[in-house]
Order: sequence, then C-alpha cells, then structure tokens
Amino acid sequence: MTDSDDTATDSIAADADAGPGETVRRTIEARTGTDPLRIARSARERLESGDPAAGLLLTALSFEGIVYALARYVPEYLGRLGAGPLAIGLFGTVALALPALAGFLEAGRADGTTAVAVPVVAAVGLLTWLVAPTIGSSVGLPAWVVVLVGVLPLGALAFGRETPLAPWPGSVSTAAGRADGFGGLAAAGGVLILACLVMATGSVGAAFRVVLALGAALGVGLGVLRWAAPDAEGDPSEADAGDESSSGPRLPDWRSVLGGLASLPSGYRALLVGDLFLRVATGLVSVFTILVVTRVLSVQVSVLGLTLGPSVVFGGLVAVELLVAGAARAAVRRTGGRFGADSRLLLAGFVTALFPLALVSAPATGWVVAALFGLYGLRDIATAPLTAHLDDALAALPVDPDGYRRLRDLLVAPSALVGGLLYAGGPVLAFGVATAVGSVALREFMQFSVAADAPTRTTAD
Repeated sequence: MTDSDDTATDSIAADADAGPGETVRRTIEARTGTDPLRIARSARERLESGDPAAGLLLTALSFEGIVYALARYVPEYLGRLGAGPLAIGLFGTVALALPALAGFLEAGRADGTTAVAVPVVAAVGLLTWLVAPTIGSSVGLPAWVVVLVGVLPLGALAFGRETPLAPWPGSVSTAAGRADGFGGLAAAGGVLILACLVMATGSVGAAFRVVLALGAALGVGLGVLRWAAPDAEGDPSEADAGDESSSGPRLPDWRSVLGGLASLPSGYRALLVGDLFLRVATGLVSVFTILVVTRVLSVQVSVLGLTLGPSVVFGGLVAVELLVAGAARAAVRRTGGRFGADSRLLLAGFVTALFPLALVSAPATGWVVAALFGLYGLRDIATAPLTAHLDDALAALPVDPDGYRRLRDLLVAPSALVGGLLYAGGPVLAFGVATAVGSVALREFMQFSVAADAPTRTTAD
C-alpha cells in the first residue's frame, strides 16, 4: 500500500520513513558495515544465539513484505468485491493522504508504547479487510466499503514510521527500499508468496484472505515481541532526539509557498515542480496498474507446462520490478556514483513518463511486459540524488521544509481519485494522462539539470 513500503508508503519517495526493522538493522550495520551478506550472516548468528533483536528483525521484515504485497494486490481484491474505478481511486487517495496527515500530528516521534501499538492496530485493519464480506452482508453495505473503512486503522503504519500504507507514489520499494537490500527482498518475497497462493488456490480472493490472516498474525506478533523485549530495538524515544514540546511540522500558507517558489533560483524551482508532477503522474495510475495487467492485457505465461494466470503473472512482474531496483541501486554503489546524479534523475523522469502509456499499449506478451516492469524499477536509483537535491532546494525555501513536504503529499493524494475518474473513461485515457504529466516532470528535471544558476551538485548514492 504499499508498496516501503516501509513506508508507505509507492514518483520517488524522497523522504521515506524508517521501516519497523530499521533500528535493528542499523545496530547490526554498526558492527558489520552495510554489505548485505555480512549483515545476513550477523543476523543469522544473532538469531541462532537467541538474540531477541534478530527475531524482531525477521518478524519486522516479514511484516513489511506482507503489507507491501497486500498493498499491490488490494485494487484487484476491491474490484472482485464490486468496487469500480472511483472507489479504487478513493482507496488510493486515502492511502496517500494518511502518511501526510500523520506527519502533522508528529507521529514519527514514537515512544515505546506506540512502537508496540502500531503493528497491532494495523493488524486490526488487516482483520477488517479479512472479514469485510461478512461485515458488509450483516450491515447491508458492499464489502468494498468495509475495506475502505479498514484503511483507517492501517494508517497507524504511518504513525510509527512503519511501512508506508501504500507503495504510491514512492519509490519502487517504498514499502521496503532500504540500503541493505533486505527490505526489497522482503517485499519481493511477500508478493511471490501471494502469487503462489493465487496459483495454488485458483482464487485471488482466497489467497488474499490467507495472506491477510498471516499479516495480522505477524502484526500482533511484532507488537508482542516489542512489548516483551523493549530494549531489543533500542529506545525509540532516542531515535528522534529533539524538543519534546515541538508540535511537529505545520501546514505552510500557500501564498508563502508560491512567493518562496518565485524567489528561488530557476533550477531549484524546476526541481520542486518536477518532483510534484512526478508524484502526481505515479499517483494517477499506480492503483490501476494491476488492473491493466489482469484485465486489460490479461497477460498469461506458460512455464514448464503450467499456464500462469494474469493475477499470478502480476506477482512475478512486481518481483522483477523490485529486484531490478535493488540490483540497480547496488550497481550504483559499486560504481562509486560514476553514473551522475542528474543523469539518474532524468532517467527516473523518463521512465515514469514512458511506463504508463507503454504498459497500457503493450502486447499481452509476458517478456514484453516484464521488460517494462524491469525498466520501471530503474527509476529507484534516483531516490538518493532527488532526496539530496530536494533538501538543498527546501533549505532555500522560506517555509518549514517538513511542512512543505506534507503540503506536497496532501496535494498529490487526490491524484488517485482523479485517476479513477479518468480510468472510468478508459484505461488508455488515464494512463495517457499520466504519461503527459510525467513528461512535464521530465521537462522540469531537464531544466534543473541545465539551469545556469543551479549550484554545483554532488552525485549522491
């Protein structure tokens, strides 16, 4: 619902919050470095020795992966419960708005009680989804309405720097895109588990409900582990040291934002505008991507004599997207950032603009669609440079940077509902508009990269 994902959270997630296992991962990294293999060996050793931190890490990563998988498949689930494009778009809008609203409530400063409560409350949301058909029939409401209500307790994930509820409009692995690579593997694993269950049961609804039950169990288990071993992840109150009397980011006055943008150097102004359009382009169609694969293209693939249906194929496509994203990030790190930051930013803009219209127009051929998803995964390598550039631009903007980010996210949130309106008029219309909006973002990024008054920029990894 991402879909770190982990944050929620699906454009580029320039400021994704830490996932539920991030504190543990940092503790292990302090002793082993950031090499994934060394971290994996250390985590295994800690697990074998009975270290509660390793158990927390495993549970947290599993929870991340399951939530990400559910976020990517929930539009299909809603559709099978009778929801139309507008309802699915409304789901996406609520999922996008919750993290921004949580920021204004200063939810990121979680204490130990919040750390325990967050996954448990999220589990309530998953259980609401699980019994949505039963509740709906008992109160006379469509089941998809109950699913929409269940989004609200799932919003607790945004209140504890957990997995973003939706993988939109964040990076490919918003639900789990971490530097150590574990989060992306967890997300890919969760999606593949769900896809395999769809294949085994022959029903998206049945498989989705099994994974919902598993996710709820993991959420409760994570809360219990945190309650039983509160020191395993360190003191959450120390994670965000600061003035406890602070009221968190405030919503800036729109006139001050417009005035600040007008006073910025043209390069920075183009960057902020491009970032906004990039997120809108992704938000317009992200919740409908699965519907294009399963209903518009109806992609089927034959493997070893088995015919994989569209819903199973979609899981494989998302796994390709995530694994390509992880491999691309690793390649950038290994090359020492020789692939320039601006080049990566332009690549992200190009891919985001190309993907929607290319997908909806693609032939229903497995390898072609897989190539498009793999190409889409490459946009994740722009996360670090975009974050660095945005930090610089917001430092020059005469408003609270965190307040600006929340305002931006609230402005982006309705894009999913607008996408639903467009999708009701036809998938090509919705995805074509997303490509047009993405093209504006690409143009702005190009202006940023060539702006004469843009300061010298570094190649962030």
